[in-house]
Amino acid sequence: YELSKKSGIQTNGYNISNDLLKIFVKYNTSVGFSIDGPWPLNELRGSGSKANRKKQTRRILKNLERVINTEVPTKDPNKKRYLRASVICVLHKKNAVGDRLETLKHWVKEISDKGLQGRLNPCCCGNPEIDLTPEEAVTAYLELYDFMSEEGIPYWSPFKDIINNFKGEKQ
Repeated sequence: YELSKKSGIQTNGYNISNDLLKIFVKYNTSVGFSIDGPWPLNELRGSGSKANRKKQTRRILKNLERVINTEVPTKDPNKKRYLRASVICVLHKKNAVGDRLETLKHWVKEISDKGLQGRLNPCCCGNPEIDLTPEEAVTAYLELYDFMSEEGIPYWSPFKDIINNFKGEKQ
């Protein structure tokens, strides 16, 4: 913060309190959320029973909304600025296959329409019941790319990284 006048944090977003929001505003913090989509797409994350993990997912999504709706003071009273947030979403069998892939696409659109960007990382935990097969991964990434292109959603990785690399631009 001392050098750039901004900071960043990556979190699951569960424990974001009003006090933390004040700290994020004070230190111009961009908040990265690790979440794999709305319930049930996020069912692999969290702890306890399915019912508890479902509640945790709802709370995380509410906290994401709280972050992006937290106003940051500006020098110009006519301009509004809000805390920045982004999403890291891990693709796996619970969120990137079949009907759940459709739900994921529409969630990406929903949060992109709110100004969020993100990254879609493949799950590589070594568990074949969770990791996508190579064929499933290809299908998921191609469908997500096509959907995001059609919907005008440009700023998600790995797609923006690939395009920037071809153009010779910075990440």
